[in-house]
Amino acid sequence: MGWRYHYEAASVLRDIFSSMKNRLMLVKHRFNLTAEGVHIQQRLTGCEVLGDGQPAVIMFTDSSDGQDADSRMYNMMHFTNASGDRWEIQWSTMKRMHFQMLYSNIYLPFCVRTLYHLVDYEKRQVAHRVRPRVCFITKPVMGGAQVTCLATDFYPRHINLTPLNNRPVHDSELTGGLVLPNGNGFYQVRTKMMVGDEELKKKHNYTCTASHLSLDNRLEVS
Repeated sequence: MGWRYHYEAASVLRDIFSSMKNRLMLVKHRFNLTAEGVHIQQRLTGCEVLGDGQPAVIMFTDSSDGQDADSRMYNMMHFTNASGDRWEIQWSTMKRMHFQMLYSNIYLPFCVRTLYHLVDYEKRQVAHRVRPRVCFITKPVMGGAQVTCLATDFYPRHINLTPLNNRPVHDSELTGGLVLPNGNGFYQVRTKMMVGDEELKKKHNYTCTASHLSLDNRLEVS
């Protein structure tokens, strides 16, 4: 999203932070919280697009020192304020109009745009396909060799990777196989098997085979 969106996001966050700071000061004054120590103001906020021509809804709930203070829900049809058990908030007509304008023109449109942006991002992530890079590694060890199939930089995470020895290798002969994050948004996995000296003398052709959503056919590296 463009610089206008990021500028608006910064403005909204600054306004929310200022509002929460002022609310905590009001709570401390209301309940005479003069003791030293840390006081915590929390806010849970979000929006919901109802669809079928119904208006979007935005809401928030404030909490002071772990106790509900007040909550607000707004859509284009009604605006409600629900006070917590600890205190009541008196709203003047001017203050109510101020919040209605704030929510109608800034908070609600911004939240809905953000929600659609995140939904679109998740859809693109679900449809994203990246082919694995597969390599075959052999390492001499006592009594034979360790054969490793390695697949890196693939997405999504589900993959079937196995070494073949002129035949499918049984799971009991394999170690590893756990899919891990690659540190760059993609994934990696490796499977290992031991090949004894007697098997090495037969000079079988070993193959790494990978099946993945990004591949039309199986990928094989011999």
